[in-house]
Amino acid sequence: MSWGLASVGFGAILTLVVEITSLGHRLTAPALVTAWLLVDLALFGIAGTLARKRSACWRTTLWDSLRKLPGCSFTAWPTDAKWFLGATIGLVAFLFAVALATPTTNFDSLTYHLPRIMHWMQQQSVDHFPTDNSRQIEFAPWSSFATLTLYLLRGNDQLLNLVQWTAMLSSLVVLCSIAAQLGSFVTTGTVAGDTSASAAKASFRC
Repeated sequence: MSWGLASVGFGAILTLVVEITSLGHRLTAPALVTAWLLVDLALFGIAGTLARKRSACWRTTLWDSLRKLPGCSFTAWPTDAKWFLGATIGLVAFLFAVALATPTTNFDSLTYHLPRIMHWMQQQSVDHFPTDNSRQIEFAPWSSFATLTLYLLRGNDQLLNLVQWTAMLSSLVVLCSIAAQLGSFVTTGTVAGDTSASAAKASFRC
């Protein structure tokens, strides 16, 4: 469940960065770059301190973690589990390529998500603004915080689909982790992962 906890932590940090830079109407690319550099330095410092206290080497820890996965030999997996795993990996890779190559073009993004972040960029703040589309000021803003950050750091909307792709990947990892905790990683985990990837493919949007 480390991935899930890390995702929650990242979401909280991103929200704090956007909200703090928004104070005084300072939500700009230079402000975000500075804020994320400070966050990275702080996180690396904390990670280094914890590693020294635990006398742990990140290379050894990573290798030990990899050796424990998936908990059984791949050659011993049933044929259907191998096919499900292959299908899941194929879908994830395909959607990653789509996310990199194609800017978002779906109806929701063009009428709701992108206009909202354009307003925020123009006023350099995430304060409410006059609009005839109530979704732009009523719906939960976190995904727009993430897309706004990517847009400002990148300078265009080319990578905005990566927000949805990363959410899909996190769902796959957490689902497989839960299935592993239940002791049925090979079958249930891969089936759940493939189902989630298929659903994400059908509703892929920014």
